Amino acid sequence: DRPWRGCARGRRSPGPKRPRTPAGAARWYEAALRPASGAELDPAVGGETRRAILKDLAQAEAAAGRLEKSRRALLEALVLAAPDSAEYVTLVTRCAAVEHWLGRHEDARRRLQGALAQHGESQDLRLALAFDALYGLDLPTSAERARAALDGPDRGASVSAEALLALVLAADGQREAAEQAVEAATSTLAELDDRTLAAHLEALWYLAWAESFLDRFDASLEHGRRGLELSRATGQDWLLVPLTLASVFPYEMQGRVDDACEAGAAAVDAARLAGNPHYLAWALWEHGLALGYRGDIPGARAAFEESQALANETGRLLLWESEPGWAFGTVLAEEGDVVASRAIQLRWCGGLELRHVMPAEHGIAWDIFVDNALALDDLAEAEDVAARMEANARETRRPLAVVLAHRARGAVQLARGEAEAAAESARAAIAAAEPAGLRLEALRARMLLASALAGTDRATAVRELREAEQALDAGGAHLLRDRARRELRRLGHRVDAARRREPAGLQGLSAREHEVVALVAAGLTNPAIAAELFLSVKTVETHLRNVFGKLGVASRAEAAAAFARAQA
Repeated sequence: DRPWRGCARGRRSPGPKRPRTPAGAARWYEAALRPASGAELDPAVGGETRRAILKDLAQAEAAAGRLEKSRRALLEALVLAAPDSAEYVTLVTRCAAVEHWLGRHEDARRRLQGALAQHGESQDLRLALAFDALYGLDLPTSAERARAALDGPDRGASVSAEALLALVLAADGQREAAEQAVEAATSTLAELDDRTLAAHLEALWYLAWAESFLDRFDASLEHGRRGLELSRATGQDWLLVPLTLASVFPYEMQGRVDDACEAGAAAVDAARLAGNPHYLAWALWEHGLALGYRGDIPGARAAFEESQALANETGRLLLWESEPGWAFGTVLAEEGDVVASRAIQLRWCGGLELRHVMPAEHGIAWDIFVDNALALDDLAEAEDVAARMEANARETRRPLAVVLAHRARGAVQLARGEAEAAAESARAAIAAAEPAGLRLEALRARMLLASALAGTDRATAVRELREAEQALDAGGAHLLRDRARRELRRLGHRVDAARRREPAGLQGLSAREHEVVALVAAGLTNPAIAAELFLSVKTVETHLRNVFGKLGVASRAEAAAAFARAQA
């Protein structure tokens, strides 16, 4: 049950109605604290009751986005807890998590290390310190600490350690070891009932992300889905953002860009409502990349700019330190400012050596550098980066890295006028992408193949482009679809207007878009819709833009009329 739906640990209810929101719950617990404030702080009576209420208050304040207030409540609860108790350890790990979200990384680290000096055998503290090392990309330390947390009395903590170890190894590009850790974590998870797992649901988000880095997308989506179900059922809202974001990249790689945009928007909303700047910075760049694939460059730019600003304010980010910057670089390149794109990517990635990028994503970052170098006619840099990508693919054996390396090599060959070699590289990319479920990358490689064949086999080039254009259109990848259409026109092939996507109608709307248009039809304003659905106004506006496109309308009135006709 959600913490704001129950009474404060057996204390008298301060009001007749149970609160429905985290903010309401916080007020409720504050009222419950007042009669306890004058009580004798005896650990067995007054102090224990007050400590219990403070824990609930801290959780409600965090869920309401008031992280400083959450931290203050946890610090007061720590004063009331026995330093040698298991509860003290729990409070320390919760407080450290909130401090990380506030950007107080050194405070969090000192708190955890101080507690470990007292509780050297604590499995939970070892696990928390392993996670702590992910801020700043200290992957070797994180792996060492996760291994130290594997053995212990708590099976839930053990599976979290297994899953975190899998995530760290996958992020570090250690594919074989990561796959072994994934199998171990998956096996242990299968033995746990939901009640045991609910105490360590972070294991599911660690596992979902590890599988994403290993390109095991179906498994990643399934573990993320299960985690979301359990987090909602148990009121663990702090997990909603990482678990929701776990689906964005798999959806993109599977060519399901509309689904990726929907998940990204949901994560942004959850992060805004939680008031968590770290999660919001993360959700925004993930959502921005999905919007970019969809072809919404203004929307992507807005998301990246906000993500960058938050990242600059909060300091170190979890794992993805460079992404707010290099993601923004993709938009600059689309807008035609390739010089600025390259400059921002060099700064945020830590040069061509990618010092600020986790090894698992080196291929993705270098792929952008190759495209920019070719746009600037810098064949020497493009060749250098393509060679780095090939070495990375051989070392990590990640399917995505292999595909990107083949595609980059083909793009460089085509720029040198080596069309036949470029076609072979494109075919190699397709052959690596399709069995790995990398549908979007397979379609990009088909577009490269078409370009390589354009001078010698125009019919095959047109066929490849038409197939790619149709598949990209169906999945919502409009940016790449439009590139395919331009290439078709360049080859003298007319893109039949009848084959363009017709307005999808209400049946083409997502569940959330359907809710939004129904409220528009009911006469609600955007702020009122946001309040009704617990969304931000920005997200309501984004949903409405999508609704207009899918319904083929240009105004709220037309959308409302289309909804009314469908309901008649």
